[in-house]
Amino acid sequence: LQHTPHIECIVLKANRDSGIIKRTVGYSAPQYVKLRLFTTLVRPILENCSQVWSPSLKKYIYFIESTQRSMTKYVLNIFTDEMS
Repeated sequence: LQHTPHIECIVLKANRDSGIIKRTVGYSAPQYVKLRLFTTLVRPILENCSQVWSPSLKKYIYFIESTQRSMTKYVLNIFTDEMS
């Protein structure tokens, strides 16, 4: 039982929503606003029924966590080369 298409769809939705947040709110917004938007809009997408489709392969875990890492850097204002 493989959940690869489902995991890909979830990560694409989460990346899309995080991109919308970054473009709409920007990087100068207060940290609590960005955190609230992440926990309200992006995190539920990644966590919805995760007990059922829980990834067992490291590549899927990394794929899912890459969105979380990106948003954590955004919320904490950790700027990297990709944002310049």
